[in-house]
Amino acid sequence: MRAIARRAFDLGLVDAAQYRTDTIQLVKTGQAKVERYDERVAVEEPELLRAALSWLSSRDRIVLHRLLSNLGMIPALFARLTGERMPTLSHNVVPLGTAKPL
Repeated sequence: MRAIARRAFDLGLVDAAQYRTDTIQLVKTGQAKVERYDERVAVEEPELLRAALSWLSSRDRIVLHRLLSNLGMIPALFARLTGERMPTLSHNVVPLGTAKPL
């Protein structure tokens, strides 16, 4: 509700006084942080992200490893952010950034 009130204000659909009234009402009713009926709304799953990761993995198994290396991200953080595991590589392939110097 707070985001909707802010967006309405930004679009000029409500004036500053109405926006302030809306914000005060949300605070008074305890809905500034947790809104009524939040527990009834299902959390959305990131379909597009999951589809993009699947597509990348199916084309070239090492591409996600390259992407993480370029971003400086470790596989554990990737898994935590996306809920997806890194694809396993063949035993003779070493991801970038993990090779030991000769």
